[in-house]
Order: sequence, then C-alpha cells, then structure tokens
Amino acid sequence: MSNIKVVELKQGSPEWHTWRRKGVGASETPILLEKSPYSTTKRDLFFDKSGLDVEMEEQDNFIFRVGHEQEEIIRAAMERETGIKFEPVCLERNGVHLASLDGYDPGKTVLEAKYVGKKVLALAKKTQEIPEHHLIQINKQMFVADVKEAYWCGTDGKEIVAVKIHINESLVNDIVMADIDFMSMVKSGTPPPITEKDTVFITDEDAVSMAKELAMLKGNIDSLQAHYKDLESRLKEVSEHPKVNIGGLKILTIERSGSVDYAKVPELKGLTKDYLDKFRKKSTTYKKLTFPKQEVENDG
Repeated sequence: MSNIKVVELKQGSPEWHTWRRKGVGASETPILLEKSPYSTTKRDLFFDKSGLDVEMEEQDNFIFRVGHEQEEIIRAAMERETGIKFEPVCLERNGVHLASLDGYDPGKTVLEAKYVGKKVLALAKKTQEIPEHHLIQINKQMFVADVKEAYWCGTDGKEIVAVKIHINESLVNDIVMADIDFMSMVKSGTPPPITEKDTVFITDEDAVSMAKELAMLKGNIDSLQAHYKDLESRLKEVSEHPKVNIGGLKILTIERSGSVDYAKVPELKGLTKDYLDKFRKKSTTYKKLTFPKQEVENDG
C-alpha cells in the first residue's frame, strides 16, 4: 500500500482546518483543474494555504452545513442497502493529497454524501451522471484511499440517489500532478497568475479613503431613501382622488398597461436560445459596486 495515513481529526474543527493547509483536499482539487462552479480561484486557494486571509465564497456555507447534517442519514441508508459499514475518516497520501471521507470501507470503497438540488438528483437517478466537480472530488478520494470504486450519494432532503463510480486513471493522473504542482507553488511562495475570476485588492491610500467615504455616503443615501419611501407611501394613501395637490406636490393616478408574458405566446414556443440570440442587442459592460456591510450601533 502507498504512504496512506489515517489522521484522527474531527471534520470542521480548527485542527482539521490547520491540517487541510498542509496539502490539497479532495473538494479543492476541482479548483486546480478549473472545474469548480464556485467563485474560489486557484489564487484564493494559494493564499489560504499560505496562511493569509482571503474571502472564501459564502454562498457554499448553507449547502455544506445541510450536507453535513444529512451525512449520518445517508451513511445509515447506504449501510442498509449495501451491508457495508462506512466510517467517516480523514486520510492523507504522500503528505500532499488529502481527503475527508464521509464513509470509508478500508481497501474497498469510499462514500461521498452530497446535498444537491432537484435537477442534479433527477439527472443522477435517470442517467447515473453526476456533476463534473463531484466526479473529480471522488476520483481524488479513491486515489487517496487506494480503492477502485466509490459511492456518490445525493439527496435533496427527501430522496437519496446512489451512483457507483469507478476510478478514472487518466483523471487521477491529472489530479495528482495538479496537487503536486500547486503545493510546489505554495512551498516556494510563488502565487498562480491572476485570472479574470480573481479579485485584485487595491491598497493605495487615496483609493481606500475614497472607497470608505463612498460607503459612508451610500449608507446616508440608503437612510434618506428609506425615509423618502415612507413619506411617499403615506402621502399616496391619503391621495384617493385621481388628481391631488398637497402643498404644491402633485400626485396623479395613472393606469399603465400590463407587460406581455412572452412565455405564454404560442407562436414563440420552441424557439431556441441560438435563434433568439440573432435578435439580441449588443451586450454592454458596466461596473457593479458592492459595499461592505455597515455595523449597526446599539445604544440599548
């Protein structure tokens, strides 16, 4: 057997997070192969492994939390179905390749539990196909555990669908090389090149000062807009007549035709996106500002 080590850690604990920084976890490998559907980039992962603070994607938290809650249910269901005793465990291979397994039958198979949407679950049930980033993750787990097959078990909280996965040696080779190359970058302190998906942090003092001032002004504007909407709503309530003048403020009641629900137009049914794109106006580029959350003062 290759250099495989069982690591006695509770998944999700501070010690587990520290351990994950010494190598590449199975769920992180899709990022290295540029197959992850999430916003975390290879460069983000580099800074995280280097011990620096980075913004990791928040939208995953709910899915991961619920997924962990479903793991015991899935393990119990698969144990009844297969007769296999699955145990959660953390493994590392050759000090670089890491895997936190939801279920492990030493030398035979692994189990990966996923909380997924209805479309993913329906596709897995109908075709036995699973998302590409899940397939990469499971192949990494099989390599780390030194087994040739695994079970992907997806659930939407109501139904469980199991798919048996066999190892893809070509994919595993790509995974191993990606892990090794990436950790070489981490050890040498050489970050991956910046891509369009990466966030560039501007630290120029003037720019930072302007950004903070803009955020403060935005907060003031939001407060004024809320007050404006409140007054507007109250004045509209007292304006029952179609034409009203309140201290010089004119309020007119105007009837507007409803918009067309094109999805219900029979003549438009069956038209493909490629066909409709022929009539699409030229795309435009704009910059969207997202302000940091304002801390609310509590005088109580």
